[in-house]
Amino acid sequence: MSGGRVRERLVEYSRQVRRFPQARGLAEMLIRAVTQVVPKHPGRVVVHGLDESEDGALAVVNALRGRGVVPVRLTNGVPASPFRVPGVQYRSKYTLAGFWAFARAGVVVTSQALYGGLGGGARQRTVLLWHGEVVKPVGLLNGERALAADVAPVCSTTARAFRIAEFGLHPRQVPVIGSPRNDRLLGADRTQVRSRLGWSQDRPTWLWLPTYRTAVRGERRNEGQEMWRGLPYNAEDLDRLNELLAERELTLVLKPHPLAEQGLRRSGPEALRVLSQSDLERLGVSLYEVMAAADGLVTDASSAWVDFLLVDKPLVFAFPDLEQYRTDRGLNLEPYEDWVPGPVVADVDDLVEQMGRIAAGDDGCAELRRRTLRRFHHFRDDGSADRLLDLLDLPG
Repeated sequence: MSGGRVRERLVEYSRQVRRFPQARGLAEMLIRAVTQVVPKHPGRVVVHGLDESEDGALAVVNALRGRGVVPVRLTNGVPASPFRVPGVQYRSKYTLAGFWAFARAGVVVTSQALYGGLGGGARQRTVLLWHGEVVKPVGLLNGERALAADVAPVCSTTARAFRIAEFGLHPRQVPVIGSPRNDRLLGADRTQVRSRLGWSQDRPTWLWLPTYRTAVRGERRNEGQEMWRGLPYNAEDLDRLNELLAERELTLVLKPHPLAEQGLRRSGPEALRVLSQSDLERLGVSLYEVMAAADGLVTDASSAWVDFLLVDKPLVFAFPDLEQYRTDRGLNLEPYEDWVPGPVVADVDDLVEQMGRIAAGDDGCAELRRRTLRRFHHFRDDGSADRLLDLLDLPG
């Protein structure tokens, strides 16, 4: 089954769960009953992420293999990918074998709500890596239920305060040891990754990671603009953006949210390019490796900017719908403009102007980034996964 078909089935499954909440309740009762009685193996480790390319899960798997531990990696049922690690057992989480591996594990490491986020009982330790920090309300702060977690590592005391509130945790459960996903950001070979992506080694190439928005292509938002799904700009804006980038000899690579990819693919010698999740899977390059290869990052409310501070490269925040976003979705860091270590721009002309200035050597936010780095990252090395395994007292 292709990755696209799997994503379609996941979307359809989530729709069915919302339509029939009683079925979800019954499934959760069964999960609780089974996981409470199944004996746990203290040395058995299960690792789960949104997909096989997820950097946090990959970093933990590689650290485990380096210590001689053979984990079980739960997947979404996608065929073998280039991200598979030799010696690791792979199981689809939608199979009985996958659920059985979860139910018997002494340690489960996950960045998502695995099997409803219920956990596997008192004899199983659940490590909640999560997949971002600080910027947006999640969990209890977003009106959702807390996920099971015995350990939830974070990068800073600021993030620790939010993680405690998000999932109702005790401070001892939230160690400030760094996030494993950043091991891959700091350990990536920039030249090699750019070569695999087909990026110029010389021309400035920025990465654009917009936050997913609920609007779909053709839907009218409050301000009356026709928006592309997942983006703050419409089709005309994107064409203008491509022209301006070409004039400045800049390249901007858009990595949309997987749910926002439809209709965004652009072909030909464009200065604005689209890098899809399927492209990453085909090339065997993960998102945090792409971040390491970029000369700068354009984003809005994606918490990726917090991690990007570690590579000390410029940031620009393209956020024309900031007021609407803070009203509809909300932000933890307010006023947001005072927290972000880079210019906040509205239209594409200002976006390219800021990128051009920085490419010409006018990086006026360098010192602000370094101050912000100290606020959000206690550790600035690639040893977070090992610190986590030490904390779990796994072989070393």
